Amino acid sequence: MKKIYTLDCEQVFQPKMLTLSDKVMAPFSLSLENTSEEHTINKDQYVLLSPSAVLNDYPCPAEFEFEPAEGQSLEDFLKETATEYIDPFEKIEVYIDGIEIYELMKYRLSTDLFYFTGNPDLAECFDPCVTGASTGCN
Repeated sequence: MKKIYTLDCEQVFQPKMLTLSDKVMAPFSLSLENTSEEHTINKDQYVLLSPSAVLNDYPCPAEFEFEPAEGQSLEDFLKETATEYIDPFEKIEVYIDGIEIYELMKYRLSTDLFYFTGNPDLAECFDPCVTGASTGCN
């Protein structure tokens, strides 16, 4: 997700393979349509698969009223609000080499709090909380 936040407004909405390291590639698309995508990975590459993901970042402009409750840690706040985006997904299917992967929820994870600096241009088209300054995320 941090790599996505380095893109510009034109690139962020284009399906593509993101190169994360020498051999790690990740399919990426912001499509909300009920479609499937196919990507060819050569035998010397590895794929990081995330059928759904949320990067919650903070702080945001005041008009969004996106603030932790009094006494709530930033990490707990970001994890709690991320589940509001992920939990409504009722059906996600994953196939690897034609074999369906079942019980996807047992692979669900969330990261610890981390910080990143995103492309500030994304505030206009993608995420209004991206400022170009270091941002807390989860």
